[in-house]
Amino acid sequence: MPIPQGHFTCDVNDAGIDQFGSPAVFNLTDVAGSFHTEWAGAAVGNQAPMLAVGLAAITAGLRVSVWVDNNNVIAGMMLMAPGQ
Repeated sequence: MPIPQGHFTCDVNDAGIDQFGSPAVFNLTDVAGSFHTEWAGAAVGNQAPMLAVGLAAITAGLRVSVWVDNNNVIAGMMLMAPGQ
């Protein structure tokens, strides 16, 4: 099931390159419960910075704020401060 379009606060469960070579894919869970363990890809041109943010979130145990478009593509991703 695709992630709905909108803005979400998420835990990043996994991040990396998929089997087809897409340079940045993320397995996300919305902390508000809209979706759980769903995959989405980063928008073209933003893959490297978003992959860095996603991996930093996993490493530091932090959440991210994401903007998802209607094609299950992450248009923006920000690392959130601890406790958010």
